[in-house]
Amino acid sequence: MPNPAKIQSSHGNLSVNLPPLHDFSLMLLINAALLLGLTQLLDLLLARRGIDWSGRPGWLTGLGLGLIGLLLMQTTAVFTPGILIDARYVLLSLSGLFLGPLPSLIATLMLASFRAWLGGDAALTGVIAIFGAWLLGLLWRRRYVSQFERLTWRSLLGLGLAVHLLMLALMLLMPWALAWQTLREISLPVLLIHPPLTLVLGLLLQERWQRQIDLTQLREREQRYHGLFDNNHAMMLIIDPDKGRILDANPAATAYYGWSLEQLRGMRITDINCLSAEQIQQEMAKARRAERQYFEFQHRRADGSVRDVEVFSGVIPLQGKDYLYSIIHDVSARKQAQAELLALQEQRHREQAEALRQQLQAQQRLELALEEAEQGNAELQRFNRAMVGRELEMIRLKQEVNQLSQELGHAEPYDLSFAESAKTEGAAPGDQPR
Repeated sequence: MPNPAKIQSSHGNLSVNLPPLHDFSLMLLINAALLLGLTQLLDLLLARRGIDWSGRPGWLTGLGLGLIGLLLMQTTAVFTPGILIDARYVLLSLSGLFLGPLPSLIATLMLASFRAWLGGDAALTGVIAIFGAWLLGLLWRRRYVSQFERLTWRSLLGLGLAVHLLMLALMLLMPWALAWQTLREISLPVLLIHPPLTLVLGLLLQERWQRQIDLTQLREREQRYHGLFDNNHAMMLIIDPDKGRILDANPAATAYYGWSLEQLRGMRITDINCLSAEQIQQEMAKARRAERQYFEFQHRRADGSVRDVEVFSGVIPLQGKDYLYSIIHDVSARKQAQAELLALQEQRHREQAEALRQQLQAQQRLELALEEAEQGNAELQRFNRAMVGRELEMIRLKQEVNQLSQELGHAEPYDLSFAESAKTEGAAPGDQPR
């Protein structure tokens, strides 16, 4: 491990003792494991307290990242005095990618200041590489900001390669002989360990980001659910379809039924619904299978009254299990109004039927009267025709008698002058004998 004291320059003597490659690689792995462990431990501790570290104020997040980076630099892999290789570039590039400019800038300034204070042959290289890793992280962020689900393993591995190739290229700022010797020894271990570390930690952060998004959406849905459930004026019940137990009730339901929330939660739907337990189970099975969503029941209340209700029921998943949510409306007044309207309609139908019957009877009486009148009129006409015929026959006989009297030289015994006048005047005065 490095001495935290200030490191002196050693490029004037190139015959320094270099650490074995496997020891250097082992230190890189230990440092990488430390970074993974610290980030996961921090995430676990904050998650237990319900804190979203990605949502903390920028300066506080940046300070936490800087402290992790300083701890990594205290357990760095020392290639030669003044040349320190650790996972700080992984930390800074990923913080720039996932956390944005402010937190990562604070951590960058902390680590760059500490690296400059340590000094050594690679001090300038280290400081520039620190800022380079931060800027590359921001460059990747510009492409994937707010869409981290689009990040692929190739993108993360590419970021790790870009950051550490830049870091290795900046080694050329050192004296050429030292730079060449350093690159020849550390390039392979660095490129084999740190880009895959960037990939692994990036995937963990991506999964953590997605988990936080899902958790936020879940909380929003729960808040909307509680807002709709608790503040709704309609009665609502959450029911376990397997046991018929009432899981929850909103304030409107407690006020309507007359039981407290604790009492309702200790009851079963069979304590409220007037149907038999078998019928209720059948209806809940229909709602559970989405075969039916609208029901009409009779529910009893705490005061013993029974009310007509309509129920809209559906499935809601809670805690990995499907429950039934029921929205209940009291329709007793509507049912009563419908019954009264039906009674009025039936009464009207009866009155209309009676009026129609009386109308038919009156029509039948009228038709009978008309028939009788027609028969009387026919009798009268026959009588009139008979009387007229008799009168005409008497006139004809009198005319014959008058004619015979004329032929015998006697005077006409009957005056028939009225017959001629009756034809013109329409009158038929009685005949008088001479």
